[in-house]
Amino acid sequence: GDASTRTYARLYDLADTLLSVGLTTIVDATFLKQQARERFRQLAQHHQAALTVLDFSVPEAELRRRIRRRTAQGTAVSEAGEDVLDVQIATDEPLAEPEKQGCLEITPQTELQQIVKQLRPRQT
Repeated sequence: GDASTRTYARLYDLADTLLSVGLTTIVDATFLKQQARERFRQLAQHHQAALTVLDFSVPEAELRRRIRRRTAQGTAVSEAGEDVLDVQIATDEPLAEPEKQGCLEITPQTELQQIVKQLRPRQT
């Protein structure tokens, strides 16, 4: 909705500012919509910055288990409960084949060292 649009616009502006001064930039968001991903891909191209998409692939049952555990423990870092997850699942636009280029898929089994090793050579 509207809050989401404002959030992505703010993230875009911040990323643009950081990239314009040559800083490595991480944008942490769900990026469920292809249009939002494309805007940031174009921003990276504009700044001649390498772009790596981290595609977190977690089974729905595991996501629900994590939400319930965090809620029960009172350790949730977000107010987003299963209702928000339901909306995310219903509105998700999976990565199209061209978007998967330069994409790093991360599952619960992925070792941190694997991720670090794959990201290092991409640095410019």
